[in-house]
Amino acid sequence: MTLSLRLKNQHLLWRAAFGPMAENSAELDTMSTKKLWNILLQTSEKKPATLNVASPIFDDVIKNVHDFAQFEKLSKEQRKELNQQSKEDLKTLNLRWIDEMINSEAQFRERMAFFWHGHFAC
Repeated sequence: MTLSLRLKNQHLLWRAAFGPMAENSAELDTMSTKKLWNILLQTSEKKPATLNVASPIFDDVIKNVHDFAQFEKLSKEQRKELNQQSKEDLKTLNLRWIDEMINSEAQFRERMAFFWHGHFAC
């Protein structure tokens, strides 16, 4: 059974990216798989943008607290507020990373980052 060019390209995009984008679906029938692979590599060569999601309050406290002893001097309410802000910043980071993975032109880079993150985190 021979696979159509469209199926080969779809398979490549599901393995090396996060699947075909709707606006590019017409090109999957005509573009060679090798050309599509080269496009994935070229778009992933760009340096990723920095995701700065920590709030200024959290940044200031962390920069001013150099060791654990100083952290202990914070009041219970300040530590609770700092902890809550840290949770919110982490949630924001996760949402921004998902958005970057899905909407980035550098799909191959994002897919590899996701793979290696899962590999080394586990």
